[in-house]
Amino acid sequence: SPPPRELQDPIFRQLPFDLALLKNDLPKACEIAAAGLREDASAFWQKAAVLCRYSNKDIAGGDLALSLWRDGPKEPGAGDDAPFNALAAALRGDTRAKVDTLGPGASPLQFAMLRAANRQLPKDTLDVASPALLVALVGYDKADAEIRLTAAERAVRYGALPPELLAEAYTAAEIPEAQRAGLMANIVAGKDKSVRAAALVYQAARATTEPKTRAELIKRAYDLAMTRDQLLVTAAVYKPLLNNLVPNEGSISAAPAVIRLALAAGETGAARLWRNILLALPPERDNAGEIAAEAWPLLLIAGEDGEWRDSRYEAWLAAQNDLSPAERTNRAAQLLTLVEAAGIAVPPERWDSLLTAAASNDRRGAAPSMAVWRNLQRASTAKAKAETVALSLAMLGGNGSLDVDGQSLATALAALRDLGLGAEARQIALEAALLRGL
Repeated sequence: SPPPRELQDPIFRQLPFDLALLKNDLPKACEIAAAGLREDASAFWQKAAVLCRYSNKDIAGGDLALSLWRDGPKEPGAGDDAPFNALAAALRGDTRAKVDTLGPGASPLQFAMLRAANRQLPKDTLDVASPALLVALVGYDKADAEIRLTAAERAVRYGALPPELLAEAYTAAEIPEAQRAGLMANIVAGKDKSVRAAALVYQAARATTEPKTRAELIKRAYDLAMTRDQLLVTAAVYKPLLNNLVPNEGSISAAPAVIRLALAAGETGAARLWRNILLALPPERDNAGEIAAEAWPLLLIAGEDGEWRDSRYEAWLAAQNDLSPAERTNRAAQLLTLVEAAGIAVPPERWDSLLTAAASNDRRGAAPSMAVWRNLQRASTAKAKAETVALSLAMLGGNGSLDVDGQSLATALAALRDLGLGAEARQIALEAALLRGL
């Protein structure tokens, strides 16, 4: 029977078609396509008919479907669709047809044509693939192992693939024994930042049962994740290993990485446990005091350290002494912005101190401007006319530029809190802090 009127929109038939293709169930997809073509002779179903006819060795039928598509009306801006034409030629059996790209809107249909033609993936496929298509690429045997692993990482990043499956993919990655020592040496030296490197570190961390060795490997995984912009994905994959890692005095050097990965994985209790171990040690032992100080703002934003404490902020500032004055001020402004974005009150004099630092700093950048912006908000709310005018002029006429991203983030998270989504706002603020290396 026909679907209800409210479900007769073409999308409700196209989605099951795409899903069947992503599951590599071509017979089911072609059954849906045949029904779709009977009801709607649109370009979408004509292109689907090209796949189904050619893949079934019906060359004449495929030629006819291709001709109908080429001669029929197309969606605005569709043009000639060169990638589809190349795929159709390849699927027809033309060995000279070059499939260099799936186009900017790579679809399950295009991927199914590529798979049916038994062709290699174009080089840009990972960059144009949708999250659902990334999942399909993970199991495509014509793609090399690194491409499949990268597809799995990106799919986890988009929430399209459970991190447990990426962990399985890392574990299954074949790395010859003769190459392992050299690859690990290159990882340690910062020379190898590939997905194979990530797989090797995970395999090694999972295989060892010695807490100190595992902690050191997790530190290596964290460093690699930050370099590869894969922090949240790595944290999700390592979550079971973090839960089973017992902190001890021999693992202090790995504590910053473990704490950050634990927080990124949502394991705030584990992060707090590691920080408490550091606080119980003499501050000078392997820099335990400094490591604990640097972890404080992250635990504060995560809701694991109560309210603001001036003493802990001062300890955190002291741990930034190796930075230049401009970098230190910028870092402090980011911290204050994210703490407030998480809904935690910051004493106004802390922003005032950044204004003082900005006034004596030749390099004015995002942080001084953010301090001016914050104090402008306060002055405006208090109806302090003279101060508001002065701060407005400072923002408009200073040498530095406003850190728009920081302001946008603070504004967006304030809006979330106003909607009662305080926990979500706090989590986003924590992720921002972690990704910015605070």
